Amino acid sequence: MKKEIEMQLTTILNIFKEHARAEYVGVYIESLESGTLSIPEMIFDLNKLIEYCEQNDGWSNEQQEIIQLIEKIRFEVQREDAKLKEEAPVNRFWTAFREWMYTELPSADLLCVQYIEYDNWNGGTYYLSLDFDSLCRMHFGTPYSNQYEDKDHCAFLDIKALIELFYRELIQVQKRYKFTVEVNKMLSRFSMPYELKSGKLIKKGYKTSQKNVPIINFQMLESKIQWSEERILGSNWLDKHTALNYITDALQYLLSLINGISNQELTGKSLKQKSALMATANENSKMYSVLIREVNEIQQIVNEFFDIRHNEYLSVSTKKEREPLKDSMFIEYLYNRIYGLLFFLKGKYLIFQSGNRQQNVVQNDSTPDNESFWDANLPF
Repeated sequence: MKKEIEMQLTTILNIFKEHARAEYVGVYIESLESGTLSIPEMIFDLNKLIEYCEQNDGWSNEQQEIIQLIEKIRFEVQREDAKLKEEAPVNRFWTAFREWMYTELPSADLLCVQYIEYDNWNGGTYYLSLDFDSLCRMHFGTPYSNQYEDKDHCAFLDIKALIELFYRELIQVQKRYKFTVEVNKMLSRFSMPYELKSGKLIKKGYKTSQKNVPIINFQMLESKIQWSEERILGSNWLDKHTALNYITDALQYLLSLINGISNQELTGKSLKQKSALMATANENSKMYSVLIREVNEIQQIVNEFFDIRHNEYLSVSTKKEREPLKDSMFIEYLYNRIYGLLFFLKGKYLIFQSGNRQQNVVQNDSTPDNESFWDANLPF
C-alpha cells in the first residue's frame, strides 16, 4: 500500500508540475516532494491541490485522484495504528519473557545442564548459556539474525519458534509441564490469546469443554487444522487466504469420511443428510434442518461462490464466476464458520463411529481392535 501511495503521489505531482501554474501550486508540490511532511501536513497540501482543481477547468480527473489518494493515506494510517495495537501485547510479553529467560530460568531447575553456566563469585549466580547461532542453524536451518537481541521487540513467529525450541530441546523432559505452566501464566498475564500445549504455541480456538479428541488422520486432517490455525493469525492477506484453503481441505476430508459411512441407518442418504443424522436421528427436528442447511451453504460457498481451493475462473457446476476473496475480515469470518462446523462434525463422527464399533462388538462377540494410547488420546 505504501508503495502504491508513493507512485500515485509521484504521478499526480508530475502532472501538476507540467500543466499547473507554478505560482499557485509550486510551494505545495515542493513541500510534498520533500518527503518530510507529517500525515496532517501532507493532507493539508493535497487539499490545496484540490482547491486548485476546483477553481480551474479541466482538472476534475486529477481532483478525483487526489481525493482517492487522501482516502488511501487515511486507510494506511488506520492500518498502521491497528498493527501497533496488535503488536503491543506481543512486545510486552516478549519483554517479560526475555527478562525471565535470562534472570530466573537459569536457576529454576528447568533447563538441561549444558545450557547453564555457574559463577561461584558473590554467593554464586546462574547464567543462561546459549549459542543462538548454533541453535538456529541446527534446528531452524538458518543462521542467527539477532532476532532475540532486542529487549523490547520480537516478531511473534520468532517468539513462537523460540518457546517451542525451549520445550523440545532445552528443557528437561520431566520439567516440561512446569515450563508449560510458567509460559501459560505469562501469556495470560499479557492477554495473549495463545497457550503452550504439548510443546506447541497455539491460538486459543474453538471454545468447548470437550478435551483429548482422538486423532483421525494427522496428515490429512489434524496437521492441516494446526497449520491453518497459525496462518490465520498472520497480518498478510495471503496467509489468511491460505489458512482458509487448508481448513476447507480438512473439512472436505472429514466430509468424505462421513460420506463413506455405509450402514443400514445411512444407506441412500445424501452427504448433508448423513452429516445431520450423525448429530440427531430426528429428521423433523430444527437441529437436523440447521445442519442440513449449514453443510449445504458451506459447500456452495467453497465450490461455487469464492476462489477457495479452486483456480478455475468459473464454477464447474453452475458455470458462474467465482468471486476472489480480498477482505481479510471476511476471510476470517469464513474461516471461523468452517472451523466451527469441522470441529462439531469431527466430534459427532467419532461418537457415531464409536457407537458402531460397540454394536459390532456385541454382534460379533469379539473384542475391539487395540488402539494405542497415542492414537486414542492425542488432543485435537
